[in-house]
Amino acid sequence: VGADSVLITDWNDAYDNFGGAFIAGNAGYPGGTGESINATGINLRRGGRVGAQLIVYNGDNQLLFRSSYNGFLPWVRVYHTGNTIRMADNTLRAI
Repeated sequence: VGADSVLITDWNDAYDNFGGAFIAGNAGYPGGTGESINATGINLRRGGRVGAQLIVYNGDNQLLFRSSYNGFLPWVRVYHTGNTIRMADNTLRAI
């Protein structure tokens, strides 16, 4: 981290081809499904398909991550004060 980002078009390919790297670009999310996003992220690769990816949608304050142990799990969204509201009964609700 701290180096220039590698521009990508597919998050799976970025993980396989660049290893641990700071990545950015309009890419299919998740890898190859066709939904295009503009995001910045980090590959945390231990070796092969063991590690994780974190991505932040540029300009939207959305943080997503996925982990891998011989195959990626689905992307999951992190909920925070910018994308939830606290209800009267003190539960959180996504917005």
